[in-house]
Amino acid sequence: MASVGLGGLGCVGREGDVAEGRVEPDREGFGALVGETFRILDAEGHATRAELVRVEDGPARADRDEYTLVFRSDRRDYLEPKLYAFYHTRVREFLAYLEPLRDDARGRLYAIVFNQFRPGAPAA
Repeated sequence: MASVGLGGLGCVGREGDVAEGRVEPDREGFGALVGETFRILDAEGHATRAELVRVEDGPARADRDEYTLVFRSDRRDYLEPKLYAFYHTRVREFLAYLEPLRDDARGRLYAIVFNQFRPGAPAA
């Protein structure tokens, strides 16, 4: 597998990802996946599944995209705050730091905060 940097987010992609229709994860792409399930794997090989429940926009900035992905898993699955690999059939596999938020009526909520510089954008 190749490791590709993505503004502080690592992508772990295979050579055939583009040919298989997988795309680099971005704000628009994640928005289209709300309601879908991702497989989450830690460094020790423990896996769980979580639903992407929403994408929240951060403050508007000329030089970067800021947004948060909010996931929900079963309450039985507690994911510690750390780096995880995320898998979905429509985006390239990626690594991201996941933080627990709180429990709600349907499960446990977690967040990934993206802060990606736009290529060629002037510094703020």
